[in-house]
Amino acid sequence: MVSTLLTLRAAQIAGYGTEQGVDLWLARKARSRGLPLWALETVGRQIEALGAGGEAAQVASLVEVVELIERNEAEPYFRSMLDAWRRGDAEELDRLMREEATSEAMAPMLAELLDRRNREMVDTIVAALQPGKRPFIAVGAGHFGGAKGLLAMFADKGFRIRQVEDKAE
Repeated sequence: MVSTLLTLRAAQIAGYGTEQGVDLWLARKARSRGLPLWALETVGRQIEALGAGGEAAQVASLVEVVELIERNEAEPYFRSMLDAWRRGDAEELDRLMREEATSEAMAPMLAELLDRRNREMVDTIVAALQPGKRPFIAVGAGHFGGAKGLLAMFADKGFRIRQVEDKAE
């Protein structure tokens, strides 16, 4: 949790706050329209994923965050992530996230945070889909890219994937 809090603080110092998050905006919009909301996972599951890999992964994660801050690389890192997000570049987001978690000790945590949770999310979403319904599902952009990302997993299950773009920009 310390690593997560430091990451959030580093992002905030770099000018990127949680209040700017798309997930909160989408939830507010859905509530204002009376649309139902349901979670793909519990807070407990997220905490479990953050704890994967035991103490070695926790220390490695903390060291990576502290080093990112000490090297004054937090702002460029978060800017790169935001730029990739704005371009809709899921592969670049995946690369950036995995690049920051290069320590071998962090491998179990990364596998749990992204890969296993992605499989669980796909299974949950597929099980909830109903013929004739078109649900809107919001998931953090870091879960989309890579061979074990949501886009690849849905494509493997036969779903047709297309990116929605804002033509107004």
